[in-house]
Amino acid sequence: MLAIVAGLLLAELFLRLVVPVEIRYETWFTPGIHRYDSELGFTYTPRYRGLMRHPDKLYRGVPLTLDANGFRLANTSPTADAAPRSVVILGGRSVMMGYGLRDADTVPGVLARESTIPLQVRNTAWAGWSLWTNWLIYRRMLDGQADFDLAVVAIYNEDWTGYDGIDDYEWNWPQPPEDVVFAQLPGVRLWPDGLIARAGRWPYRSYLLYGLLRALAPAPPPPAPAAPSGASADGFVRYLAYIRDELARNGTRTLIVCLPRKD
Repeated sequence: MLAIVAGLLLAELFLRLVVPVEIRYETWFTPGIHRYDSELGFTYTPRYRGLMRHPDKLYRGVPLTLDANGFRLANTSPTADAAPRSVVILGGRSVMMGYGLRDADTVPGVLARESTIPLQVRNTAWAGWSLWTNWLIYRRMLDGQADFDLAVVAIYNEDWTGYDGIDDYEWNWPQPPEDVVFAQLPGVRLWPDGLIARAGRWPYRSYLLYGLLRALAPAPPPPAPAAPSGASADGFVRYLAYIRDELARNGTRTLIVCLPRKD
């Protein structure tokens, strides 16, 4: 018995020596970046400070700071005067959020730096979020609170599905309970199962316990194919027109960008 206990303690010590404490066993971010939201399932934590990394170990420890709304920090042209043109980014998921990139190297960062017109670019894109949920959080956080000259709406092919027969765009999809949300966040596999998703995240206290639970967790189901039909494409085009018209009420023009993905 003593030998088993000693072996477990040595294994725990070994893991703590070889696994960086700031990385732990997170897949995408260090802990604390998400919080439960009864309307949207989850949101990104305001004023979060942490690190991004990827399981393929191509990079580690890329710093990430979020603003008071949980968005990436605004990018401003280095030559901007007192009143630069204001741009907001909607949609685009992890690509437009700039997952794995420092602020200056994201699409909004490069846009602000390279533009011949001085800009301030606000980025509301979140990894794992569809355009639908991104629009809802924009309406909650920024609509009527900031005047934008231009909105860049970025779309993936996955964004085209699910709009058939919808004519009430204020409607919210029902969300599952907290432990289910955190077990499999949309597009962001953060915790393997409901056991380590609950409040307190107690398995983080033991590297060995977390590793064992993660190894025993079932593999996630494969994503459903996202090939759009003509009907769903028509519904999505109407939704884009709705977003354009809503933005125009505040004098904001809309630019739509299609992002290539998987094909």
